[in-house]
Amino acid sequence: FNEENSVHGIMERFQQVIADCQNNIHNQKDVAEEQECMEYVQKLLQHMQASSPLALRAIYRLHQVGKDSAETLESCMDREKAVQLKLYQQQDFATYNNNNNNNNNKSVSWKHASVNDVTDDEVEELL
Repeated sequence: FNEENSVHGIMERFQQVIADCQNNIHNQKDVAEEQECMEYVQKLLQHMQASSPLALRAIYRLHQVGKDSAETLESCMDREKAVQLKLYQQQDFATYNNNNNNNNNKSVSWKHASVNDVTDDEVEELL
């Protein structure tokens, strides 16, 4: 996963891991371990697919910036707080809030249909 340079790439890698696990289960290789791995990765992927694409891209960017050795915990936390406050002002937060307040279990219609629809400029504006 270190080789992936995008949220979309990570999600595709999760799909590949799931397919590999299914193949190993079909071939009866380490069935219990593969089943556990597959279920865990499926949950991760489902959570990502249900999340706001803009928020996912913002989180990924925060991780990228925070990897710099010159970054401190304080600078990372300050940046995360600033991004969080900006996300609260976005359409997706209102959508999320309305969905949770109404106890809807339906899929949410985010501003962006996928992480590919979020522009780099939109992410950078949050930082």
